[in-house]
Amino acid sequence: MTQPVYPFLREAARILNAGQARTVVLSGNVHDLFRLTADETDEYAPLLDLLAAQWRVPDRILIVYELNGPIRFPGAGDYDKVRDAGRQSHAELGPSPGGARGRR
Repeated sequence: MTQPVYPFLREAARILNAGQARTVVLSGNVHDLFRLTADETDEYAPLLDLLAAQWRVPDRILIVYELNGPIRFPGAGDYDKVRDAGRQSHAELGPSPGGARGRR
């Protein structure tokens, strides 16, 4: 059995890799199922799981945002990396003027 080919994934990857855009919006029925594997297990998953599986790139953090949903990090440890980078950034900036609560 061959690996499934989804043309919209190729097109989105081409746009991102060419530097034409940093964000791609995919629309459609997000509850459709897509085949993840090419072996006999025939594992199927919704679109977000397909994207997370197909677009795992070293040194990149995949962030998932669903309308009216939380921001998620499918990669193990990615949340911690973003949190630590935010803390480091805030530490380098120093305390805000007006104290912890900011200006009034």
